[in-house]
Amino acid sequence: MKKILMATAVMAGLVGNAQAATVKAHIPTVDYTLGEGNECGAGGFSACTFDGSPSIIKFENNGGNLVVGDINTAFPSITGNEFSFVNDIVDGELIGIAFSFLMGAGDPGITAVIVKAGNKFASTSSFSVDGNLFTGFVSTADAGLTNKKGKAQGVSHITFFDSYVPPSPIPVPAGGLLLLTALGGIAALRRRKSA
Repeated sequence: MKKILMATAVMAGLVGNAQAATVKAHIPTVDYTLGEGNECGAGGFSACTFDGSPSIIKFENNGGNLVVGDINTAFPSITGNEFSFVNDIVDGELIGIAFSFLMGAGDPGITAVIVKAGNKFASTSSFSVDGNLFTGFVSTADAGLTNKKGKAQGVSHITFFDSYVPPSPIPVPAGGLLLLTALGGIAALRRRKSA
């Protein structure tokens, strides 16, 4: 019954900050990949990538509530309000997160989710996409983020990644040369056709 309630809450696409809700349920998510340390290295959050995908936003655990930690400057339309969470808190520890992301105009899509606990992190691409609604569940226990006694560790933060890499701007001199080359090619083709 709890699994049905959790899935219903996630699929409803709760928009806003339903951060205070506490639900005790475990819905296993498959295909986790474990890593050591922190998923983002040096260079700041906007330079953070995972498997070539840039970071979108990071939410940090603040006493069982997820709050915006960092937002990638490459995605100015993201505010954090596009995300909703239902938290799985056991023995005072946030060990699972059901999330929904309602993608708006200009927002990136999600390709990976990383949950950090202790000195490890787990990544997954196992979530549902229905049009512009992304929903899923991450669990430290299911991901193998446990202490030496096998107890699920509390979530430090959750980070969402995108596959879209913003294009590098073309410098004006190079852009001008590219435009002149294209115009020259068009003129050459027109001369051939008229001859």
